Amino acid sequence: MLKIGDFARFTDTTVKTLHHYDEIGLLKPARIDSSTGYRYYTVTQMERMNRILALKDLGFPLEQITHLLDNNLSVDEISGMLKLRQAELQSRIETEQARLDRVAARIRLMQQEGQAPQHEVIIKQVEAICVLSTRKVIPDPGHIPLFFGEVMRLLKGHKITSTGPWLALYHHGEYRTFDLDMEVAVPVSETVTPPQTSVTTPEMGIRTLPPQTVASTVCHMESQVDVFETYQRLLTWIEFHEYGIADDPCREVYFETAKPGEPLVFETQFVLEPTRCRKTS
Repeated sequence: MLKIGDFARFTDTTVKTLHHYDEIGLLKPARIDSSTGYRYYTVTQMERMNRILALKDLGFPLEQITHLLDNNLSVDEISGMLKLRQAELQSRIETEQARLDRVAARIRLMQQEGQAPQHEVIIKQVEAICVLSTRKVIPDPGHIPLFFGEVMRLLKGHKITSTGPWLALYHHGEYRTFDLDMEVAVPVSETVTPPQTSVTTPEMGIRTLPPQTVASTVCHMESQVDVFETYQRLLTWIEFHEYGIADDPCREVYFETAKPGEPLVFETQFVLEPTRCRKTS
């Protein structure tokens, strides 16, 4: 028999690790001296230890290793566990490769612009939202506050409260400063009844904005120039990172109203295509 120190040395592990394996039942000593408490192992236990080390190298947690070694699994069952582990590793590789691509794109963007990004762009998932919304074409950005005011007065008159930040959705596609096809969307409970339409009130309806993947950045708006630059910043970022923009409307999310003397701060979002667009060249 081998003392625990010798067994640890021969199997390229540590005494502390062997104590832990004993505690969790993964590899128990062949004998424990009742008077000294010394642990002893047999040479044949090296085979089990080697299997443990091999499975650890594949990334299996100790609990799964115990299951693999102690339950006399069939070849198909073992193959299934290995294939699952293979898929997990492949997913991790793809995630890290995507992160590596973003680092490279950030370097290229900084070299092109000659400075570090002043405003960060992130990719995030937005959940489905039930909204009470109305849509119309307004002549120019100066009418946006008036449109919001209409909706605000209508909701106040019907005692309807929002459940989250208001959104503006622009259905005209490219950035423009005239004939804005705009939808004001107010998150509400699904049980809300839309106000009745009249000559003086806009038509409103309940709908659900679907979950989306978006590229998002923050706009500090002191003038319309800031909005234009925010759009360009997002488009440049998306191009460098080789994503495709979906046909869904651009979103602006207003987490709070502007304070007197301070710029309006809101989040601008472009909805991305479900699959990543990569250049073939």
